[in-house]
Amino acid sequence: MKLWTPPPSSRLLYALSALCAGLFFTIIVLIVVFRTPGEKPRDRTTEFQIGNLSESMMVKVGQLSQDGTKLMEKLQLMDAALKAIQADASIGQVQGDMQRVLTAISKMSERIKRLDNGSEDIVCPSGWTKNLLSCYLYSTDRRSWEDSKKICDAKQAHLVVINSEEEQNFLFGITKGKYTWIGLTDVSGHWIWVDGTKYDSTPKHWIEGQPDEYYGHGLGGGEDCAHLHQNGLWNDDHCSRPYWYICEKSL
Repeated sequence: MKLWTPPPSSRLLYALSALCAGLFFTIIVLIVVFRTPGEKPRDRTTEFQIGNLSESMMVKVGQLSQDGTKLMEKLQLMDAALKAIQADASIGQVQGDMQRVLTAISKMSERIKRLDNGSEDIVCPSGWTKNLLSCYLYSTDRRSWEDSKKICDAKQAHLVVINSEEEQNFLFGITKGKYTWIGLTDVSGHWIWVDGTKYDSTPKHWIEGQPDEYYGHGLGGGEDCAHLHQNGLWNDDHCSRPYWYICEKSL
C-alpha cells in the first residue's frame, strides 16, 4: 500500500509550523523562568548583593543595640556613683568639724601658754557665770528669739549652745524653771545651732512629742525656735514669744 505524502508545499508549511510552535514554546518557558508580568528580568548578582547588604545591616544593628545597652549600663553606674557622692555630704561636714576642732585646740594651746606665763587669768566678765570653758549670762528681761540673738551677738557671744549632758543640767539649774530661749532654730527648714555646731552631733532633750511645728497658736507660721521648758527639756515655739534667754561665750 503506498503511503500518502504531502506535496512539497504542504511539507514546507508543516515544518515551518512545527518550528514556530517550538520557538513559541521556548519563548514561553524563558518568560516564565526569567521574568514575571510587569517586572524586568531579575539580576541574580544584584539580588545576592542586596541579600548580603541586608545581612550586614542586621549585624550592625545588632552591634549598635549591644553597644547601646552597655552605654546605658555605664550611664546608670555613673549616675549611682554621683548620687552616692552627693549623699555622702558627711565627708565635707566632717572636714568642717575637724577644722573647727583644730582651731579650738590652737586657741586653747595659746591660752594655756599665756596662763603658764602668768600673763592671763581665766575669769568671766562681771555678771557672767563660769562653767567649764564657757561663760553664761542669764537675761534680766524677756525678748523674742531674734532679739535675744541680736543682744547676745552684740556682747560678742551667742545664744547658748548645749553640747553635753553636763551643760544641759547646768542650764536647768540657772534657769529655775523659766521658759528660756536657746540657740537652736529650724527657720531654714532643718534644725541648726547658731554657732554652726552640727545638730546631729549634740545630745537631744526634747519633751516627748516635740518638736511638733504647731500652727494652731494664731501667730502665723509654725514653731521654728527652741526653748527650755519649765521642766528643763526642750520645746519648739513661735519665735516671736517673749522668753528669757541665755548668752554664752567661750573663755
